[in-house]
Amino acid sequence: MSSFWKIEGYDGTKLIFECKISTGKISKTGLNKLLICLLTKYGKLTDEEIIQNNLILRRKKGQKKPPENDFSLQKDFLKEAYRCGGNPHFIAQKILN
Repeated sequence: MSSFWKIEGYDGTKLIFECKISTGKISKTGLNKLLICLLTKYGKLTDEEIIQNNLILRRKKGQKKPPENDFSLQKDFLKEAYRCGGNPHFIAQKILN
């Protein structure tokens, strides 16, 4: 049985990016890096935002949440899917053929 990653990018509810990649062509680490690269490109992040999102920041109680275009990845274990960003955001979901 073959499978692929379906990658979609959204600006609000508008689809701005879509592609499919065979699971054998990209590792999960590579997939996560790809999502972050897409967020950087389509989010039109400034140099400062890119730097801030790559720093290890520890939030204190009551401190503001990370920027909307946060590079952190959320994993959905039930669907085997990854998501990053706020607006825009990107989703990679494993699809079985």
